[in-house]
Amino acid sequence: FTTYHAIEIEHMEGGEAVAPLRLASHHRNRRGVVHGGVISALLDTALGAAVVSAIPKEWWCATTSLSVQFLEGRSDGVLKAHGSVLRRGRRVAFAGGEVRDEVGRLVAAAQGSWHLWPHHPGQLEGAVSSSPWVVRKNSGERLRVGKILAVGRNYAEHNKEMGNRPD
Repeated sequence: FTTYHAIEIEHMEGGEAVAPLRLASHHRNRRGVVHGGVISALLDTALGAAVVSAIPKEWWCATTSLSVQFLEGRSDGVLKAHGSVLRRGRRVAFAGGEVRDEVGRLVAAAQGSWHLWPHHPGQLEGAVSSSPWVVRKNSGERLRVGKILAVGRNYAEHNKEMGNRPD
């Protein structure tokens, strides 16, 4: 997402990060407003960068949850996401942040959690692989999981706006 949306980290240090995004036509939905997925990706980038800046260089992290509250629609200009680590434990970090437009209006706010490893998962020398997996419901087949992405179409107005069936 960050490559497609052209999100770059402007600042990343000591548990803080800033990620600006100049809005383009591919960021907008059919009504001309920035799609929620773009804002979510921008926030995930800024909050994740804040977490990365708060852990040792050899550590690894992954987003485990991200909750975004959309407050104001935007269609053009620059959005800037700010992320901060709120609390960090041995295995988890919690971060929060917001997106503001060029004049400082709050567009969205978010909070999330990140799982932390003191190494890249699966890279420990001599360790037995403990790759995550799920079981397929009907067959019982075990499938290795690398990354889980989810897209929600949970309300009719959004489905209609995106040209999808309202189910």
